[in-house]
Amino acid sequence: HTHTHTHTHHKINETASLGSDLIITCYLSPEISAIKWFKETDSVCIYKNGHVTEGRNYKDRASLATHILERGNVSLHLNNFSVSDVGDYYCQVISGDRTQQITVGGEMHF
Repeated sequence: HTHTHTHTHHKINETASLGSDLIITCYLSPEISAIKWFKETDSVCIYKNGHVTEGRNYKDRASLATHILERGNVSLHLNNFSVSDVGDYYCQVISGDRTQQITVGGEMHF
């Protein structure tokens, strides 16, 4: 098996209000076997074998819409957006033997 690593960089300026919900949109080709969302080095949300696991600092706040993951929509939902949520988010997707990493970046505006 050859492992292909695709790195895509999306610069997205999301607008978020404190206390509101934020959706970080991300679309990829379907046939997804696992998804990992990170903020810098923090694990935010992991999807594997049909189960979503939230990172330690994101309990009950981070979610993925599992019913549309199969269609390639791997957008991250964050409830109750706070100042500590500002930063760069990384989405790592494993589909078959391919790993794609997407950087959803940058500036969160208030």
